[in-house]
Amino acid sequence: LQQKSNQISEQMTQVLLVHEKIDPKTDKWKIPDDIAEKVHEKMAPLKSMAIKLMKTSDYEIFNSTIYTIRDISISYLQIRQDYKTFYDHYLFLLAETFKDLIKNAERYNDINFNRNIFKAIRDIALSTLSVQVLGSKSGYNNLVSPLSSIFQEIIREAVIKIDLNRSYDTAKYFGEIGEKLAIVGAGHSASDIANQLSEIAKICIKLNDITTLVPIRKSLAEIYYNLLRYRKIYPNYDFPYKKMLEAYNVMLNIPLDSGTALSIGDPIFGWNPDL
Repeated sequence: LQQKSNQISEQMTQVLLVHEKIDPKTDKWKIPDDIAEKVHEKMAPLKSMAIKLMKTSDYEIFNSTIYTIRDISISYLQIRQDYKTFYDHYLFLLAETFKDLIKNAERYNDINFNRNIFKAIRDIALSTLSVQVLGSKSGYNNLVSPLSSIFQEIIREAVIKIDLNRSYDTAKYFGEIGEKLAIVGAGHSASDIANQLSEIAKICIKLNDITTLVPIRKSLAEIYYNLLRYRKIYPNYDFPYKKMLEAYNVMLNIPLDSGTALSIGDPIFGWNPDL
C-alpha cells in the first residue's frame, strides 16, 4: 500500500510540474480543470480499494487507504500554493469521492468506516487554510467550502434521523474548521459556519438532542473567542462579529439543566477585548 501511495503521489506531482513554465501573471491564478481531473484520476485505485475493504471489514488496511488519500491531497495543496483562486476543481472532485465513500460505508451500518473518512476530510479541510487565496485578506477562505459542506449536509440529516454518532462527529469536525478559520483571519467564513451551526442547534433543541449540542456549544464559543483574540480589521469591520453574536445567542435558549447551556466556563467569558 505504501509503495502504491508513493507511486500515485509522484504521478500527481509530475502532472502539476507540466505547468511550471506557464506565465504566472495569467495561468497561475487557476489550475486548469483538465489538470485537476488528471490529478484526481490517480485517486481512483485507492477509492476502489477502500470500497472493497468495507466488504471484508479490514479496518487497518481501510484506514491506511483513507489516510493515503488524505496525505496525497495535503501534498497536492502544498504543491498548489502559487495558485491564488479559491476555486479548485480537484477539491470538488475529491468531495464527490468522499461522498461516494460515505454512502458505501452507510450500507454496512458501521460508524468506524465513516469516522475515519470524516477525520480525513477534516484534516484536508484544515490544510486548505494554509493556502493564501483571493479573499483571504478580506476575511474569506472559500477554498475549504467543497469539503466543509459535506459536514454541513450530514449533520442536519443525522440530527433529524437521530443518528447521534454521525451528528456528533460531523458537528465536532465542522466546528473545528470554523475555529481554525477564525484563527487564520477568515472571520467572515468562520461566522458563516457559526451561523450554520446555530441553525442546527435550533433543530437539536426542538428534538432534545443534547449529544450534538455539546460540540456545537464548544465550537460557537471557540469561534467567537478566536474572532476576538485574533481579530482583524475587515472592510465591513463589525459584520462578522455581529453575525457571530446572533449565532451565539441561539445557545441561550438551551435549558440550563441540559449540561450544554452557556456558562461562566465558556471561552467567551475569559476574553474581554476593548471593542
